[in-house]
Amino acid sequence: MKFGLFYQMQLPKPRDADVWYPGQEAKLIKKCLNRSAFADKVGFDHVMVVKHQFNGKYNHLPACDVIPGAIPWRASNIRMGHGTGQMMPANEHRMKVAENLASADPAGRVL
Repeated sequence: MKFGLFYQMQLPKPRDADVWYPGQEAKLIKKCLNRSAFADKVGFDHVMVVKHQFNGKYNHLPACDVIPGAIPWRASNIRMGHGTGQMMPANEHRMKVAENLASADPAGRVL
C-alpha cells in the first residue's frame, strides 16, 4: 500500500478581516514544503497539489507546477504531481503544462 499527501492549498479569510493577512499565503506554501520533506523522511510515496480557479478559499496556488519543482530541494525520494489543473488552450496549453512538469524534477519523480 502506498501513502501520499494531497494539498488543496485552502486558506479561509480571517474572521476579523475582509482580506488575508500579509504573509499568510507564504506560510501556507512553506508549510506544504516542510510537510512534504517530513513525509519523505517517514516513507510517504507521493505529494499531489491541486489548483482551483475562481474560488477564494482554494485559490492560493496560482501555478501548481511550481510546488512539484520545489519539493526535490527538500526531499529525495518522494514523487510529485498535481491532481487537477486547467489545460484549456486559452489559459494553459496542455503541452506547456507537460513541459513544466517534465522539467520540474530532472530525476523524473513527477507523477
